[in-house]
Amino acid sequence: MRRRLAFLVSLALSAGLGALALGRARGGAASAREAPPPQALASATVEGPRDIEREALERRRRAHALDAVPRGPRRTADVALDEAIAGVPWDGAAEASAVLAVDGDESTAWRGDPAASVWVWTLPLLRPVHASLLRMSFGDASDRGVPVVYRWEYRRAAEASCDGQGDWEPVPGAAVDDREPDQFVYGPHDVHVRHQAVFVNVDACALRLVVAQSSGGAPVVREVHLLEGAASLGRAPGVVATAEGGDASAGDARAVLDGDSATAWRGAAARDRWSLTLRLPAPRTVDRLALVLGDGARLVRPGRGPGRRYAIAWMPTRYEIAASPDADDAHLERVAEADAPTHDGVSVSVGRRLVRFDRPRVVQVVRLTIAAATGASGKAGRDAAPVVRDLGLYEAADARPVVLDPLFLSVNANPSALTHRMRRGEATTDDGFAEDAYVRLRRTIVGFDTATGNLADYRKRYAVSAGRYLEAVEGDDPTLDAPWLEALSPPPALLLSGSLDWDVADHTLIGPAEPDTGAPTEHLHGWNVLAPAASADRGMGQLAALVRRRALPIVGFCGGAHILALLEARGEGAEVDASEVADRVLARNVNISIRPLRLNRRLYERAWWTDAERVQARRPVVRFDPVDPLFAGLAAEGSARDTTRELPLSHVDMVRPSAFSDVLSGLRPVAFSEFCAPWVHADGVEPTRGAEGEGPCVRVPQAFRSTDERGYPIVGFQFHPEQRDFQHPASDSPHDAKADAMNVFGNAVQLVLDAYVRLYWPHA
Repeated sequence: MRRRLAFLVSLALSAGLGALALGRARGGAASAREAPPPQALASATVEGPRDIEREALERRRRAHALDAVPRGPRRTADVALDEAIAGVPWDGAAEASAVLAVDGDESTAWRGDPAASVWVWTLPLLRPVHASLLRMSFGDASDRGVPVVYRWEYRRAAEASCDGQGDWEPVPGAAVDDREPDQFVYGPHDVHVRHQAVFVNVDACALRLVVAQSSGGAPVVREVHLLEGAASLGRAPGVVATAEGGDASAGDARAVLDGDSATAWRGAAARDRWSLTLRLPAPRTVDRLALVLGDGARLVRPGRGPGRRYAIAWMPTRYEIAASPDADDAHLERVAEADAPTHDGVSVSVGRRLVRFDRPRVVQVVRLTIAAATGASGKAGRDAAPVVRDLGLYEAADARPVVLDPLFLSVNANPSALTHRMRRGEATTDDGFAEDAYVRLRRTIVGFDTATGNLADYRKRYAVSAGRYLEAVEGDDPTLDAPWLEALSPPPALLLSGSLDWDVADHTLIGPAEPDTGAPTEHLHGWNVLAPAASADRGMGQLAALVRRRALPIVGFCGGAHILALLEARGEGAEVDASEVADRVLARNVNISIRPLRLNRRLYERAWWTDAERVQARRPVVRFDPVDPLFAGLAAEGSARDTTRELPLSHVDMVRPSAFSDVLSGLRPVAFSEFCAPWVHADGVEPTRGAEGEGPCVRVPQAFRSTDERGYPIVGFQFHPEQRDFQHPASDSPHDAKADAMNVFGNAVQLVLDAYVRLYWPHA
């Protein structure tokens, strides 16, 4: 509390101014320490528990009572806290009780036996649980106690019962080997993300975490959270799936029932109709239907000029769903709310949908009929054919949510007229920003490497960066608007990239290209970023209403953070004076107005991985609120650290500190630096303080976020946690600080997942 108070006082004073290589041999070693069978644990009681166990069990009960308060019609309480569902965890031998990993308190932890070489933590389940999302908090620091090589395993339910005891099986997609050899691209392998998550899809009677290697000693598990999701009726025995219009490689139509988006049914090209039919063994009352459609995102050029549009390859664009209450196909009736979405008469490529029926329906037969689709390029053509990855049907009486994988959208937050004229065009920046996001997300969300299609450009095949969780879109694409974003389920998380060389202007103007390289001439680019993408100025203003409503999670980096601040301050008017808004919200970090366009690059506040070692001591110091969720776990357990020099940053602009008490009052700054230099203007637009020998100092807000839990998080970083890490910490930084950037990024992802649990899944 004192640390946070000191931060807030300081702020107030100046603001008022995988491939997992755990072989069967290691798996066998793990089984030697295996827990008693689930049925024994189901009836077991803790006899004469130690004080630590007794206190942990009581904390668990209190945490469950708080977490189980209904947020909506669906049950989203943490199953691991519920003693009626999850038994007492077991590890065989440890320094502290295994229940400390599920007591609702991250200040306590289960610690593996230091003498062991393989560690197993087991959570018995007293009834079958359809496990959908596991979230883990690890370690004493980013380099101490974080599992590096691990996997989740489960015991499957037998005939909807946990009375029997089956073999342990690996949970698909839930294996980690965080020893990536390319440290420059993927980050140092001797530090790790402390908060991780994995989306799963298994019916389990027990779960266990098997750790083969841990950083800096035995593993430390602070908390495990388990979200139980609804299981599709299509997974039940006796369901029959048939198809018409499949091609030779279409495979079994049952591929759409397995809940695995890596499998799919494919239609044949050159047809005008395709259909998939599901037949349940008996009528069921259903109220939700989930669709995962298409075969990966594409960015296609609609004409000769700049600007690539988002599209999906082999995407059904015109389709309808019909349902029959019995086995007679003659009784099939169209479900209007499930029709393919359109906006102003144009199809909207929504690859992930959760259709909520207007009323519960008695259903035995469901038919998806497709009348049109795109081809390999994401456009209609002779190769047009649909791909259907999943079709889920959910019982109305099932109080569990439909947990679909979230989509992260890498947004190139730059004018396409600018990037179009760069040496290799828009694809260079679109793919580069998406790749940055990918290398961070793969260390935060387990299974991110699972590829189901291309990331952005259909002409390229990626070795690692294609995945079902990440797609790319350009910021001035009119597709990037409410009709598409709010139709996706869950609403996607937008990751707004940093900015290239442009300035806020009332009209978009891109300067001439350099004659030698073809690259745009620097400092001649103005972008009316607050104009709608559909206007002649091709801005991002259409997102302003979504930002102000907190309608979906958005994280902005450097220039992307500035755009978030501009959108927050834009207001609701159709036309806005972009320069006037920019003057109220932004300033040069030398403490002058955001204009003129030209400014010496040497005046940047900068710390970059290409810097020579001799300048590391001059890296800016970023002071952060150590108990804010964005910075949780940066300081090692027991440390009082609330500063870091390990965040990449390079910028000449900043959000004005005074704006947070004015047009940005809905956002709260949680980190800042002091930029001190002789060229900082003491009489500029923000207050300054003196620094002997350094010149005036101006406060630079380095991170801000929304705090209203009634909406999704809006997060802005002045620095670049989405890019590279420093390979060597500054001389006065602890070793674990090397992971500060990747952990700040990981914490932002956790805020996004928190919001889904709080806002989306209670109604899904």
